[in-house]
Amino acid sequence: MTHPTSRRIGTVVALSMTLFGAEHLAAAAATTQPETTRPASEPAPEYFPAVPAERSAPVKIKLRSAVEESQRQLRGNLDAAARKRLALKISEAIAVIGDESDPALTLRRALADVSAMRDDREAVDRLQGAIAEAILAMDYKPTMEAPLPEGFPSPGPIGRAIVKAYPGYRLARTPMSGGDQNKPFWTLFKHIEANQIAMTAPVEMTYTAANQKVAARDMAFLYRSTKQGNVGQQGAVEVVDVPAMTVVSVGIRGSYTDERMATAMATLNRWLADNAATYEPAGDARYLGYNSPFVLPWVRYGEVQIPIRRK
Repeated sequence: MTHPTSRRIGTVVALSMTLFGAEHLAAAAATTQPETTRPASEPAPEYFPAVPAERSAPVKIKLRSAVEESQRQLRGNLDAAARKRLALKISEAIAVIGDESDPALTLRRALADVSAMRDDREAVDRLQGAIAEAILAMDYKPTMEAPLPEGFPSPGPIGRAIVKAYPGYRLARTPMSGGDQNKPFWTLFKHIEANQIAMTAPVEMTYTAANQKVAARDMAFLYRSTKQGNVGQQGAVEVVDVPAMTVVSVGIRGSYTDERMATAMATLNRWLADNAATYEPAGDARYLGYNSPFVLPWVRYGEVQIPIRRK
């Protein structure tokens, strides 16, 4: 029988590797196993799937048919016709599934990309890839590998900015320097292990307000409850109680990348500009990572958030 501490350590390793890379954690992961018995919260049903089945099913059939037809056209050297046909079917699909849904955003990006492409076959490849990704996105639902901290809202939606309310919570954080993620991870790992604190999802990375594109300022593991452990400085780790907050949030499907972070920040900044008469920023941006490398990269989930307050 696996000792509970081993399962807990395995969970910490698995959930944290998403943000910090697997290479320097392989030794720890090899001697542990991920938690499989602890219950996890389900994503909010109003956010996932992004497109109701009654709308997505016929769209998926038409898009798959369009891809098959484009393959036949390519074999007949009808590259321009294949490109035109795919673009038309994608535009029709967007009109059905909703212009702001995650799959629609994927398809719209592809249409924008191919508008600057001269090579028809290259454009067809891009559109076919976008269709495959959009079909996946229509059925997508985040994998919840560990419980949320008590009272946390469910994850979602993707690509659309919404307001979320968070209760107060307790976290253990340590500073990051020069983008180094290895040292702060192990610092937090040892803290969690020593204090027998069960891991939750998400893992939090906080950014400075003026420097969101470069490196995170702090890394933090979130406690399940504010009744766990004790606040205060514990070596290089500070345990603090974070007060309740309101944020504007946007979900990200896929592994953390600078490009996805920048896209999410642009979405949040547009929302802030559109709602400037009512809300203003109240803190630094943060990234919440929900999944480990045991989840395939293209189906991992994260959120980028900015704390806000009413004017």
